[in-house]
Amino acid sequence: MGEFNQLATDFGATMIFIAAGADGHISDPLSTLNYSVDGIVSAGQAIKAHFPKTPFLIGGAGGYQPDTHTPEIWSKMVFGLATLEN
Repeated sequence: MGEFNQLATDFGATMIFIAAGADGHISDPLSTLNYSVDGIVSAGQAIKAHFPKTPFLIGGAGGYQPDTHTPEIWSKMVFGLATLEN
């Protein structure tokens, strides 16, 4: 992730937008991706940890399980970033 971090740092973003897509979840019926809720939250936290002072905007995106995993992923992403200690 070092090369990505350097490119992202060099870009100098004043805000980071995360589309917290839920359509890659392992149980999504229309996807061949296989991420877990903890995995996507961990990825978001890794980005936030590298940019602790940069404001984040998190949007819910994608997901075909509106009664189960989709809202869980969206809410856990927001909570996971909001409670990350800098």
